Amino acid sequence: MDGRRNRVLRTLLDALHDVDRVCQALGVTYWIDSGTLLGAVREGSPIPWDDDVDLCMLPRDIERFVSAAPALLGPAYLVQTPHDDPAITSTVKVYINGTHAPSAFHALHQLPAPAHDGLFIDIMTVVPVSTSAVLRRIERAMALLVQTASYAAHMARSPALPRGVQRTKWWLVAQLPGWLTRLLERWLTWRQSKRDGNLLGIGAAGIWAAMPREVIFPLSPQRLGGLTLPGPADPDAYLRAEFGDDYMTPPPEHARETHTELVTFDEP
Repeated sequence: MDGRRNRVLRTLLDALHDVDRVCQALGVTYWIDSGTLLGAVREGSPIPWDDDVDLCMLPRDIERFVSAAPALLGPAYLVQTPHDDPAITSTVKVYINGTHAPSAFHALHQLPAPAHDGLFIDIMTVVPVSTSAVLRRIERAMALLVQTASYAAHMARSPALPRGVQRTKWWLVAQLPGWLTRLLERWLTWRQSKRDGNLLGIGAAGIWAAMPREVIFPLSPQRLGGLTLPGPADPDAYLRAEFGDDYMTPPPEHARETHTELVTFDEP
């Protein structure tokens, strides 16, 4: 591993340590998710080509974190949500100040980039979802419309997409009036409030995955690069739901996705 890549991973681990400290001080429950959990289970350390940290929280904990964490984390970090910056698509981003990691996706499609271009910790919400597979698909589609509406018009003009069906789909999403996307968002939140929480979904309306509560709780400790962090109760079932049954097999080099092409630091 080259020196720059090693510095990226160490910076992310240091930030994760700081967020963990703040969550403990606030009594906020969180757990490592997605590629961060995968690295802990498969390698005991961050995935070598990864360039972010993935965490999950329940909505009540996200509210407490967003309210109190900025002051506790201090000037080394910036805590933002889509309400602060519409270019943000996760529930919360904790940016690491003094770092720069321009989004390859935004550059590829010529999208308005987030105001902060640094390395980040992604925090996703976990919400109750329907036990009906059909209703889950419908609500996921609604959540995707809400999440992508802010940049759909730009995607419809993306030079990276061929003219035709793909651009037309994005153009149709861009035609949705703002009042409708806000109504859909409120309806999805209301539906979540009426559920018992026995089936939980990652992301708005479970966009990324859905799994029984007992797969997540009670949380179990996971080792990641020298840190001991909270993880789901059944990491195997959790990762199978997110990545499929072959999650322990690293992808070929050409399929190893990153968020950025180059990370730089303000200080040498």
